[in-house]
Amino acid sequence: MKPTTRRRLPKLGQRLGSPTTNLVAVAVLAGITPVIAHEFVGHGSVCLAVGGHPTVVSTSMFWCTTPEPVIAVGGPAMNLLLGLTCLILIRRARPTNRDVRLYLALVTAFAWFWEGGYAVQAMLFRAGDLYDVFAATSGPPGPAVSAAIATAGAALYVLTARLTRTSIRGIADTELPAPRISRVAWISATAAVAIAAARSPLGLQNFVNTVMSIGVAGLPLLLAPPRADPSQSHSTHPRADSTALPVTSLIAFAAFACTLGHGLIWQ
Repeated sequence: MKPTTRRRLPKLGQRLGSPTTNLVAVAVLAGITPVIAHEFVGHGSVCLAVGGHPTVVSTSMFWCTTPEPVIAVGGPAMNLLLGLTCLILIRRARPTNRDVRLYLALVTAFAWFWEGGYAVQAMLFRAGDLYDVFAATSGPPGPAVSAAIATAGAALYVLTARLTRTSIRGIADTELPAPRISRVAWISATAAVAIAAARSPLGLQNFVNTVMSIGVAGLPLLLAPPRADPSQSHSTHPRADSTALPVTSLIAFAAFACTLGHGLIWQ
């Protein structure tokens, strides 16, 4: 029995460490990162800075005991900073380290798609963090201000689409063509946040907002993936048959689902 077991373990490691499995693992990590940054770090840090403490933190909701308008700025600002940081780091990452480069590219994509699309949505429907900040400070934004903010959001959205397509094409090879990376990444990240939020007692609106932030905002990854590059005739990345990345992603997702996914509620 022992020799048979030993033969099976390498095969299991090869399956768990395959390029597609690693892609799913990276996409799950990249999908939950902006949610944590926006809600927990962004809104949370500003809430504490103004002397309050959180009462609800979920995948799309944040409540603070001190209802200061500046708290609403924390989430979008943190995601913009997160995307910019990842964009800088990806240029310094080793070309052969596909998983790291892909993670950084996808975090930028999900964070900036979210905030770019959200700026447009907030001005059109006159609701949300950005709209609330204006409404609570200088009054509801007029048509000119709303148009300017929506235009800036749309520009960020288009820029993000172009940057993401370029990054994915630079990471792709014959094992993982660019269209597959883009589509599998969207499906994996969207499924991860949706599954995590589905078990929350905070209601349907929390679930819908969560899926909107990552899944709907990130639709360019699914509907307009980058084309495969015919010049990539072979794999440019070494195989790493390791279970470390999938296991790490699974643990991170479980922690995310049990905390922000379910919703952290304090009295």
